Amino acid sequence: TIALEEVRLLAHTMHPRVLDDLGLVAAVRRLARETTGEQTRVDVIARESIDEAIPAASASMFYRVAQEAIRNACRPAASEHIEIHISADADNARLEITDDGIGFDPGAAAHRHTGIGLFTMRERVALLEGELHVPSRVGGGTSVLATVPLRNTDAGLPTGFFE
Repeated sequence: TIALEEVRLLAHTMHPRVLDDLGLVAAVRRLARETTGEQTRVDVIARESIDEAIPAASASMFYRVAQEAIRNACRPAASEHIEIHISADADNARLEITDDGIGFDPGAAAHRHTGIGLFTMRERVALLEGELHVPSRVGGGTSVLATVPLRNTDAGLPTGFFE
């Protein structure tokens, strides 16, 4: 029974089933509901129909980036408000997460190499030939902007490759 629970946890970690069941926008809204509480409010701005435009690998990557950004905004950043935008046009899909937390110095963080959150987000986005920008300043909150091209993002790669 313990082994079965560990396998379930590993499976959820690798590919969140909520994406298959609900789609990206609903899954991110669920993350927001789970996070919203006494300290932090999370708003998601997106059309449900955007799910059709975003391939599975990109949706999975966006979900994981949103998870990490929300986690960072709540814990070390002590944010009171987080806003998540999911959008797409003919060429690119975008995920933008902004918070009103304490922010950080990106240059200093890059030199410290502390934690794997930013590194993991960058790697996930890069695997899809996308770009990740994380502007922040001490006392000024943080933004996480992930952009991926919509052309050939899933070509030839296994579904779980980006999890």
